[in-house]
Amino acid sequence: MAVFGPQNGQFGQTCVTLIKPFKILYTHQRNIRGNSLLLRRITEHVKAQNWTAVALDFFIVVVGILIAFQITNWNETRNDRALEREYLALLAQDIKTIEETLGAQIAHEDAISDAAKHALVLINDRSQNQDALAVGHALMGIWGRMTLSIDSPTFTELKSAGRLTIISDTDIRNRLIAYFDKLPRTERIVEKNNEFFVEHYTGFLRDSGIGFIPAPSADCDTADYSEMCVYGGLLTDVVGGETTHSAEQVLSAPSDDPIWTQLRSQIAYRTLAAIANSRNASAALTETREISALIEGAD
Repeated sequence: MAVFGPQNGQFGQTCVTLIKPFKILYTHQRNIRGNSLLLRRITEHVKAQNWTAVALDFFIVVVGILIAFQITNWNETRNDRALEREYLALLAQDIKTIEETLGAQIAHEDAISDAAKHALVLINDRSQNQDALAVGHALMGIWGRMTLSIDSPTFTELKSAGRLTIISDTDIRNRLIAYFDKLPRTERIVEKNNEFFVEHYTGFLRDSGIGFIPAPSADCDTADYSEMCVYGGLLTDVVGGETTHSAEQVLSAPSDDPIWTQLRSQIAYRTLAAIANSRNASAALTETREISALIEGAD
């Protein structure tokens, strides 16, 4: 015969299951009863014309509502500040990436300027009868371009969602807006210089017969020639190993040949483009570091 009692776990669990809905119903009824009691008390005080008690009742209600609103606002503010810290951390990461991108652009443009100086030395000092291919390889050192592409996914998200005001510091917010509005201008300057000067230089090498001169195989182990070696290998594969340039003939011309004046002019403009790109990227890098320090200070 089954005996039901405290020792029987199934019976105890069943009792709890049955009692729980009644507890919820009791709590709900108690809240309703409390509200009804407050309303009844206010009604009684009005009927009795006990205005002091009525005023006190209303004061309690108003203060309760204000406290509830204050708690809600405090929670929202705390959540916004936590979200702001997250966004500032993401912006700091984006800024770091932009710093690295600008640094790489500056290094590329400065390397082009140095290579141009070396090429001009070889072209101007024709009395030494340098090897024509040596001059050609120097000219290849100025070949190529780097496209500047800067982006901040975090700022783009904040701006497109209309949530820039999550950044509570007005100075930081305004500096960020001005900074990211200016960056596309730096990109356009580099792009226009590349289109007008770099493409013209490359076109001149092609049209003059100098063409693309593959880097010596001994130099392909260095990082400076890695890109040229890749393109040189592809070009050699396309033509089946045949020669694709006339550099030795063109660059063996007499010192008074017009080709040297044309080369100096092309190298000069190519160098100016590299200098301009480097300066614009350097200015952007300086401002980027200032923004980075501003964000770090906000933490």
